[in-house]
Amino acid sequence: MKKQEEKLSETQKSKIKQHFEKMREKIKKEDVIKLAKDFDSKFQKVRDKYRDHPTVGTFVKQCELLYQVIKDWVNGQYEIPWFAVAAIATSLLYVISPIDFIPDFIPVIGYLDDIFVVMMCIKLIQTELKKYCDVKGLDKAHYKLD
Repeated sequence: MKKQEEKLSETQKSKIKQHFEKMREKIKKEDVIKLAKDFDSKFQKVRDKYRDHPTVGTFVKQCELLYQVIKDWVNGQYEIPWFAVAAIATSLLYVISPIDFIPDFIPVIGYLDDIFVVMMCIKLIQTELKKYCDVKGLDKAHYKLD
């Protein structure tokens, strides 16, 4: 995943980070609830196409983990701080958004910005994700959290 991040210019990274922060500040509980309902069907095509891809496969697995956390939070099955909820929701909304810095229709390369956003989110809330994996009995290495 690190190699993919390096393919983005510093300018692109900076713009994506700014966009991420603006989105995260605006997230509301209603957005998270709607995301929990919509994400799975909107992400299915990416999941089916890239789950076993050597590079994008990790991104798919990490998105699935983030989605599990959001679903459990919305359903009252897991408590996580709001900053983590907002970061997860922001990253997943970015992933399913048709408006990207790099259009998703470009095979593999089109997901570089999405991968970068998910990586930022993972870094930001890695401790919370590790706790979630421990509680749920999930293998942290499967999601590259170790």
